[in-house]
Amino acid sequence: VLHHLLWRLALDLPEAQVVGVLYETARPPLSLSRRIKRCARFLRDPQFVRYVGHTVLRGVRARGERVLDAGLRFIHAAPAEPNGPPPSLESVAEQWRTRGVAFHVTRDLHDAESLAFVRSLDGDLGLIYGTRILKPALFTLPRRGSINIHKHKVPDYRGGGAPGLWELHEGCTEQTVTVHRVVEEVDAGAVLGERSFPIEPLDTLESVQMKADVVSVDVIVDVLRDERL
Repeated sequence: VLHHLLWRLALDLPEAQVVGVLYETARPPLSLSRRIKRCARFLRDPQFVRYVGHTVLRGVRARGERVLDAGLRFIHAAPAEPNGPPPSLESVAEQWRTRGVAFHVTRDLHDAESLAFVRSLDGDLGLIYGTRILKPALFTLPRRGSINIHKHKVPDYRGGGAPGLWELHEGCTEQTVTVHRVVEEVDAGAVLGERSFPIEPLDTLESVQMKADVVSVDVIVDVLRDERL
């Protein structure tokens, strides 16, 4: 997704210069006491319980599918990755560094080194894609603040959850992807652009996720091109 996003920005908005990417590989773990308190609070939410159940079932199903896939490939003498392995983060970073895009890979987006990296970019606008909730110390560093790609309609579906999770549960017929300004309150900033696509009868969370990944890049390109900032 990262490579596709950078490629689309370079292709469709050559006048917009991407100066750097801050990429978090793993967030710092919460303490055991905080994890217990957080879990106890969320378990009172029926939607969260359904989400956990879906995640567990999806993991079990994925393991079964991998075993079946391996068996079929063995029978037919087919390679595991006929189109080659997906590009690694290192290869993507190296490819874009040669085009002048700085990369900083970290385990904590808010540590001193990460903040110094973003500050050194001296960027006009921050673009947030697929990460955890950020603190003002980070998202206010660009001169014009930051915008976020949220793969739900706001304010109807603020907060976390995979694309389609709440929409499929509630029987919605379409999924919306939104680009909005980032403020301290989660997903509460002004909406700058949105685009919807139909949820088909045979859609699953996985298929809605794939569609949302593609559409989200279309929306951010539209917003930046139209300068609705």
